[in-house]
Amino acid sequence: MSKKNQLLLFALNLILFSHFLCGDIIGQEKPSVTFEKVSTIEGDDENFIRSPIEMFAHNDLVYIADMSDMKIKIFKVSGDFVRSFGNRGRGPGEFQHFTKLWLNQDNNLVVVDFFNSKMAFFNTTGEFISEKKFNSGKIQWPRHFEIVNEEQTLVKYSIKPDSKKVFHIWDKNFTSIDYEFSLPEDLEYDGFVREVTLALRPGASTILNGQLFHAPYFYEGKIYTTELSKENTPRIWTALEGYATEGASYRELRTNEALQNDDQERVYDYQINSSGRSIAYRLYNGTNALFTTKNGHIAHLFEITDGDQKRQGVQVFSSNGEVLGHTFYNSKRLRDDLYTLIWDNPKTMDEKNRVYSFDFRGEDPVINVYQLSVK
Repeated sequence: MSKKNQLLLFALNLILFSHFLCGDIIGQEKPSVTFEKVSTIEGDDENFIRSPIEMFAHNDLVYIADMSDMKIKIFKVSGDFVRSFGNRGRGPGEFQHFTKLWLNQDNNLVVVDFFNSKMAFFNTTGEFISEKKFNSGKIQWPRHFEIVNEEQTLVKYSIKPDSKKVFHIWDKNFTSIDYEFSLPEDLEYDGFVREVTLALRPGASTILNGQLFHAPYFYEGKIYTTELSKENTPRIWTALEGYATEGASYRELRTNEALQNDDQERVYDYQINSSGRSIAYRLYNGTNALFTTKNGHIAHLFEITDGDQKRQGVQVFSSNGEVLGHTFYNSKRLRDDLYTLIWDNPKTMDEKNRVYSFDFRGEDPVINVYQLSVK
């Protein structure tokens, strides 16, 4: 082989090797995560959003449960009002308290009313289908519903006498519990604040590929996953390391330290009254929501304190627990004499990876719509 051909062969091999090397490097890069506001949904004098408590989004429509008049109000993502249904009362299609709003295995909208101890079923246009009563002693203030498979539904709540068993797998018709289990062992909280908050705010959960993912309400840099099964055997949880900052997740306050500042604004984030005791606390690092994306990722929305800033962010995990990236989208400067919460509360994600959040920071609540993208 001539020297010229040897040089050409060497150059070709160098190009191929460089391409292979770059391909490896590109494959190891973390995808970028973006979270951008795309629209805001506001009510008006006639079709108002006054005391929203629950929300569900599907097929470019947003279903908002408003406690002020006990109606489900449907808006387009663009903000246009579509229709409303429901009334205050105890009859068919009437409500006393909205507890949860979700879409079941039959693609029907289910409105859970704990005060009336019932589930009311509607089609997605708001037409009433039927109701089912449930035993409020067995389903104690449900905080989460999610489809496990065609025959089972995950319901998350606290149940006495063992308040640590917050996950309950019910049959499709809610006639019996197939099995139940507790949070990870290292989340067995000590102290009054942690114990009661565990019962009232157990954190956020979602299901992907037969795995349950759980993010504790007091976020300390980890979310957890376990395989769902039909066995009441000891649960094996795996901890996934996420974004974290140093410092405690909350600070306990005595009531007389936490009521109001000089401007008559509250200093604490939440106040707990139980068994004759009253304690308030400030939340520094907490979970807001946990969603499964259409791409098979896990999106964890959280609030975290970094220096003198409180920031809301979203981090994305792959289905096998790899961190794909994170970003922040809201912030405020912390003051010792003011609550820490930002009051932009994500509630649901639709099939286009849009997150819908109740924003209570203005004079009237609005719905912020954010687009999550993982590139």
